[in-house]
Order: sequence, then structure tokens, then C-alpha cells
Amino acid sequence: MEPIKIRDVRKLTPLANYRFNSFTGHFISSAISPIFTAWFVKRGTRPNTITIYMILAGVLGAVLFAFDNMWLKIAGFALFHFWFIMDCSDGEVARITKQFSKYGKEIDFMAHLICHPLMNLALWWSFIQLGTYNTLFLSAFFMAFISVELVNRSLVLFNTYLVDEDAPKASRPSLVLYFLRQITSYPNFMLLFPGVFLIDYFYGYHISAYVLMLWGSFYMLLSVRMVIKRLIHFNMS
Repeated sequence: MEPIKIRDVRKLTPLANYRFNSFTGHFISSAISPIFTAWFVKRGTRPNTITIYMILAGVLGAVLFAFDNMWLKIAGFALFHFWFIMDCSDGEVARITKQFSKYGKEIDFMAHLICHPLMNLALWWSFIQLGTYNTLFLSAFFMAFISVELVNRSLVLFNTYLVDEDAPKASRPSLVLYFLRQITSYPNFMLLFPGVFLIDYFYGYHISAYVLMLWGSFYMLLSVRMVIKRLIHFNMS
């Protein structure tokens, strides 16, 4: 395929309305991903290979963030962002080169199943390192948080394999609901909250756990709401 310019990437892979996308994906990661996408297309890199890069970035980011060192945590946080930039880029390359496959869907789903729990565990261990909060309570909270995230990923897969007429129709959320979803769900949570933690880690304000409890509680409540809506939809259809 002929090389494309960075400015052409977004013309070939236009973004949906931001209210149907993740905030960080629409305004941050997708603003950077065309740089990599144009380079990958030029080199003939397959989308599934980019997904492998995504997994490696997420795993390495989690490992670095788990170390009790400010600079390694910053590097891990940067890799979290690179992880999602690669997630954006693999889809862009697939649409530009028309390389779609069932395996591509599966490996992309697997990438999230691998990286999300590891990132959460790195964040959990980082809180333990502070030595400020109750270890048992933090551990229970993160167990619940990881479990809810896995349920959410299963719902994503469930909807992916539904035929169009059976899938619940997406509706444009209200601004309040959009805001709550955006600040609590992945990828936004892992691309924003570690920044709050790093401020706490560096300056010792000891407020990040309370922010996490509020953040995570909203996430779990919204997730329960989504599960109930899905159950009602498929039991009534």
C-alpha cells in the first residue's frame, strides 16, 4: 500500500461523535495515534502485530508502575498512555488496509483481559507501598474493582458477537451520565487516575485513596446499572 501522510489518517478513519467515544481516546490518544498509524502503514505492519505492541506496553507499564520509585512510576504511567495509543492505532491500520479478522477481535479482547487486571494490581501494590491505608480494605476494594472490570469486558464481547438486530441500540447519553461514565471507566480511569496517585506519592497529601473510593464506587454503580439494563433487554426480547 502507498504511504499515507499523518494528516490523511483521520480523513480515512474519522472519529464518531465524542459522546460515543471515550474522552481520552477521542481527545488525547486519537490525536497522537495517527503518527504511529502512518508509520505502521508505511512499513506494512499488520494490525495484530500492533495489538501485540499494545499488550507489551500495558504489561511493561504495569511492571514499572509497581516499583517503589517515582521515575519508574512515571515511565509506567507514560506506557499506559502508549498502550491505548496502540489500541487506537491497530484499529486505524485495520480500517485503512482493510485487514479484518475474527482473530483480530479475539486478540484485542485478550489484550484488555491481560492488561486491565495487571494495571489495577500495579495500582493496588503502589497504594500498599504508601503504608498509609488499611491493606485489607484496599485489597478487598481492588478485588471488587477488578471483578467488575472483567464483567464489563465480558459485556463488550457479548455485544460484539450479537447480530445487529439483537443488540441494544446505543443512545446518546446525557452530559451528566457521559461525564460519570468517562471519569470512571476504562481506558479513562487508567489514563487519568495514576496521575492523581503520583501527586499523592510525590507530595504525600494522602488523598488519592479517598479519590479512588469515590471514583471506583461510581464505576461499580454504573456497571451494575449497565448489567441490569442488558438483562432486562434480553429477557424482554
